[in-house]
Amino acid sequence: MPYLASGKQSIDSLTQAIMNGVMPYRMAYDDQCELRHLSVGPEKSGCVNLALTHSLLLKIASLDDDALTRESVPFIQLMEKDMNDSKSMEMVNTVQALRNILTHGDDSLSKSLLQSALDNSLTHPIKGGWRARSYTLNLCLFTIVTRDQQSFEKHYK
Repeated sequence: MPYLASGKQSIDSLTQAIMNGVMPYRMAYDDQCELRHLSVGPEKSGCVNLALTHSLLLKIASLDDDALTRESVPFIQLMEKDMNDSKSMEMVNTVQALRNILTHGDDSLSKSLLQSALDNSLTHPIKGGWRARSYTLNLCLFTIVTRDQQSFEKHYK
């Protein structure tokens, strides 16, 4: 039984971490947020950045709680400077694809975003770091979105 209790504690902790992570987005983008008046805006505060957005969406995906996803994801946006940063394009595409997947959006949009990121990864050599991690994640998401079970099992067994 202690294993089950720690499992519930892990889920509760992850849920709380997601709720805490979503708060800066709600403050910045949710007109109904009771704390909106405290926000100076994401472009000025820098509290909503690409790496945090990427991490938050992965946490939401790993929790797999549709109610929390429906409540949270609509407010998660990228700052304009991140959207226009060509050096971060692969991760921007990952974030946009994840956001689309979590909102049960159009698979063809996610496929297109992920294909673009994968093509960019192949065109510009990866030397490690966040680009290597993004490539692996994009490849995994691409096999899921395209429902390519054989490739998924080959790469992720």
